[in-house]
Amino acid sequence: MATRFEEPRAQEGMPRMRDRSVGALFSDLANDASTLIRKEVDLAKVEISEKVDQAQRAATSLAAGGAVLYAGLLVLLFAITAGLDALLDRWWPTQWLAPLIVAIVVLGIGYAMLRSGLNRMKAESLIPRRTMRSLRRDAEFAREQVSEREAETMRGDVVRADTRERPIPEQVR
Repeated sequence: MATRFEEPRAQEGMPRMRDRSVGALFSDLANDASTLIRKEVDLAKVEISEKVDQAQRAATSLAAGGAVLYAGLLVLLFAITAGLDALLDRWWPTQWLAPLIVAIVVLGIGYAMLRSGLNRMKAESLIPRRTMRSLRRDAEFAREQVSEREAETMRGDVVRADTRERPIPEQVR
């Protein structure tokens, strides 16, 4: 039993689809595509705004936690200094040696951490190499497709988009 295609009902004042020209249909298609793209951009803006708000809340929480952690570290360093002073007081009765030892050790650790962070932040390490490689492959693929289509058009071949095989990108395999 064959199903019969029924044309959607035209809205009042709108001509039926059969009564419209191909140009009008393409114009509607272009308008609908434009509207769709605008709505997608609006959705992306809303999503990005939500993500930025979420990141700001997380950053605030991190900053507060870091401040409390820093205060705890200072108290711990004071306690280590007092304990080392009590221990060293048996051999050298000075009040400046324990804070000096603790300061040198903490400064050494801090310097090592700073150098490590600076090495990771060099401009070369921040380049998105995988993305750039992927974009180059996409551009090369597009150039190949355009040149193939131009060659087929010059020969007079019929180009059908649904019969063309496309290579699967490496990331998907």
